[in-house]
Amino acid sequence: MIYIDFDRTLFDTDAFLKDLEKILEKDNISLQLFNEYKVKQHNGFNPYEILDDLKKDYSFNQDIYNKIDNLIRNDYKYLYQDSIPFLSRLSKNHSLVLLTKGNELFQLKKIQACNILKYFNNIIVTNKHKGELNFYYDESIFIDDNPSEIESILSKKPKLVIRIKREQALYNDIEIKDKVVEVTSLEEILNNNLLKD
Repeated sequence: MIYIDFDRTLFDTDAFLKDLEKILEKDNISLQLFNEYKVKQHNGFNPYEILDDLKKDYSFNQDIYNKIDNLIRNDYKYLYQDSIPFLSRLSKNHSLVLLTKGNELFQLKKIQACNILKYFNNIIVTNKHKGELNFYYDESIFIDDNPSEIESILSKKPKLVIRIKREQALYNDIEIKDKVVEVTSLEEILNNNLLKD
């Protein structure tokens, strides 16, 4: 089984968040205020829920929800260029699970808009560290970008962990204590035959 992360592995989350911030700024919603309310969320990032909390204390144009809907409808444009070719090729010979951490409703909304569900045997959205889940780690391969998630996975002695360090992505400058295979693109995984059985 190959478990593949979503944000900053398949999906350019940082570009998406920049565009979300532009929408908020155009509607005169203070990013500082938005971020203050974001910190209060305990079940993962969801801009709809943040705005729901904000509107209890502040007034703003309700059309912002539609603008965010439109941004998400175009989520496919935030997929990294190598994501679809990678998934298409890999799904022919491997069982793939999309394993992502975050708010379940928001993550599923983003994933569905990307039109990648057909490549996966299962989708798991969790708020737990990925090393806390009930998997057969010793038989599993994980592809992820987040150092803290990778370290939690490594504690379970998986078959293989591949860390992707996308250029300009969050966490790119954080090193991992344990040695893992590192790549800068999904193409490298295929070109270097890292997933051979």
